Amino acid sequence: LEPLGVFLASVVADRLAPARASAGGADAAASAAAVWDVFRVAVAACFALSFASLRGQIVALAGARGLYPCADMLRAAARDLPRGERWLRIPVLWLWRSCADGDLVRLCDVGVAAAAAAALSPRGFWPCWAAWTAVGAAAPAAVGFTWDVLLAEVGFACAALAPRRGAAPSRACVLAFRGILCRVVLGMGKLKFARGWRTEGLYLKHFLAWQPLPTPLARFAARRAPDAAFRAGLYAMYALEVAAPALFFSRSAFRRRAAAAATM
Repeated sequence: LEPLGVFLASVVADRLAPARASAGGADAAASAAAVWDVFRVAVAACFALSFASLRGQIVALAGARGLYPCADMLRAAARDLPRGERWLRIPVLWLWRSCADGDLVRLCDVGVAAAAAAALSPRGFWPCWAAWTAVGAAAPAAVGFTWDVLLAEVGFACAALAPRRGAAPSRACVLAFRGILCRVVLGMGKLKFARGWRTEGLYLKHFLAWQPLPTPLARFAARRAPDAAFRAGLYAMYALEVAAPALFFSRSAFRRRAAAAATM
């Protein structure tokens, strides 16, 4: 749910345009502010779910008897790095002073509380982002995936650019989230097509061969569909993930359609 929530929230952000001075300017500003409030709560919910789910795992991953003990890493860093450099490279907040199992769990609890504050005010994203960064530094094996980095980036953008509650977003805020969405979609296209899969044509068929398919219809389509259907789907994916992101910054009516199509 976490990457899906951030991804859909980024699409919602694409609809946030600053209200221009016109007869309907007040209504447009109120509408943009309402959508932004929903967006902020969605991102805060992603943080809360992430911290809550990690709370039950962090001791097994980074605790004293975990797979990758955080205390051992911090002792090695304290021995090999100057004080200022180690604080910048490994920003684990108070864990530098005490890295017991309870401290790791409390870090997740602080993150949940900060996420609740972020749902009420965008300034709450600063402690939320700091806690998420600290968790990532303390347990990189758990919080080092692409969607975890995306969540941290979206949290920082919310903290730095989000308007106050009930206000419309600035142009810089809108462009920042369009840029995040564009880079995510274009990055997925680069991952697929930069390796020559576009010329193979049957990437989708091979991809579905190892995916969990929960319904009989999905299994039937994955196993019985003709190769031409898989090739057509791959060409459509190429258009959506490589060509469509350029439209995210346009002023045309295709902008929202391109964002919606790329997300689907």
